[in-house]
Amino acid sequence: MSGFFYRITGFLAPFVDYKSLTFPPDGFSLTLPEHALHENNINILDTCNGLVLCGEQSQDLYDVCNPALQTTVTLPTPPLAGDSAVCKLLFDVKLMFDPRVSHHFKVVRFSFSRTISGIHLEIFSSETMEWVEWAIPCESSTLEWFPSFKQSVSFVHGVLFLSILPVALLKIDVERWHSQLVEFPRDAFLFDQPCLGMIGEDFHLACQDRTEGLHIQVFKLIDDACAPAIWNQIYRIDAEEVYPQPGIPTEIHLKAFHLNDDVIFQVIENKVYAYHLESKRLEDLDIELHESEDIDIYPFSPCALNAPRLTANPGLQ
Repeated sequence: MSGFFYRITGFLAPFVDYKSLTFPPDGFSLTLPEHALHENNINILDTCNGLVLCGEQSQDLYDVCNPALQTTVTLPTPPLAGDSAVCKLLFDVKLMFDPRVSHHFKVVRFSFSRTISGIHLEIFSSETMEWVEWAIPCESSTLEWFPSFKQSVSFVHGVLFLSILPVALLKIDVERWHSQLVEFPRDAFLFDQPCLGMIGEDFHLACQDRTEGLHIQVFKLIDDACAPAIWNQIYRIDAEEVYPQPGIPTEIHLKAFHLNDDVIFQVIENKVYAYHLESKRLEDLDIELHESEDIDIYPFSPCALNAPRLTANPGLQ
């Protein structure tokens, strides 16, 4: 029952839907609980292991829900809510949930300031139902890259990886309050925004190589606490393999990995595809974008476990 939520943005109001990746389609569908939608303005911000983070960033409103069980919890107001300077510099918010480790979830807001050399984190825990703050020192020259890369944070086993192009990944352990830099693979070509995410138990990075034609590189991170991080290139895909027509596409937009499937989502010539890495199968997802539209993809697999604090009626919290 693996699939994904997607959000199309453009001149019209955002459109959100769910699609199954099961082949052939099994008819399984999901909707967000009605009380998770602020005035019916659906705004999905992240997904993680069966939970969905939605809300309205500009109003500091956040809900976490389990669509499979139709349960929701509304988060309290973040500490820096209403701070106009922070709102302008808020560049990402992530949901952290790993039911194998804990039934509780976390939500992390990232902001930064060029006048204060550092990254500011606001961390919410469903266990305490409170936000805490953490500032990570960082060189101001590095911070200049942050606003230009959307969805630059990925969650891996209690750790967040933040893309600081073209320098490195910033590994952030919110449990141990520790951060460190992890260099990008030396043979990765990071001229475009890389795609970061999990497949199974491993963290992956995908990027485009334009040195000899057009290829997609996929690297797996081997991150041992007792040794330096190592990147292994596991796929180098010819552009012709991911293009449904004869020839080579002029541009490929890598969007997301799917946690439970060996899949990378991509947009080619305003059409959305899922490329199955192991079987080399290209799947047309029957989603077509207009010239002015963009798409955000949120991989999803239903979770039968209901996290504490989530109820069918958030008013009873």
